[in-house]
Amino acid sequence: FWDHQKMTQSQANNKLLAVWLDCESKRKLQNVEGADLKEWVIVVGHLTGTSKTERVFPKLDRDRYIKGMTKAIPDLDLDKLKGKMDRALEKANSVYLGDKSAITMDEPINLGVLAVEDAVYMGLIMNIGTKLEKNPIAGIFSSTLLNGVPISHYTYKEYQGKKTVSDLLSKSKYYNAKLIFSN
Repeated sequence: FWDHQKMTQSQANNKLLAVWLDCESKRKLQNVEGADLKEWVIVVGHLTGTSKTERVFPKLDRDRYIKGMTKAIPDLDLDKLKGKMDRALEKANSVYLGDKSAITMDEPINLGVLAVEDAVYMGLIMNIGTKLEKNPIAGIFSSTLLNGVPISHYTYKEYQGKKTVSDLLSKSKYYNAKLIFSN
């Protein structure tokens, strides 16, 4: 799972820094019982520029970064991002699962910016799964600046109604606070 996510994120110009799984999903992955994930978090650093490297912006403060991201998020081209993620998933699927369409993601529903605090929090709902079964997954995409480094974390959970999004947003804020205070 780590290697699959590492390759997927790399193809999307991100550096995988951490993955958190719920205990049951982790147990199933370790015992090769399947990857029906219920809840997970992915933390990435962004690779930018023509050489796709990590960049540090020591003179940029978090508030300015968040204001800039808040303005940029509504202009994101989700179709372009989805195409990039599809290609990244296909490559990682081919290498690690032997089938480029082993795991797929359907068109996301953009919930927009849900909060602006110590990070910018954007919500999505999408169907993720295999050819045989796809489940609706809610995702909160958060972006902040830690010590001059742009960091994002993506918090996912199986969608079971509006409460899923509000619970996930609370968890995402918690993870963000942990990242900030541990760095």
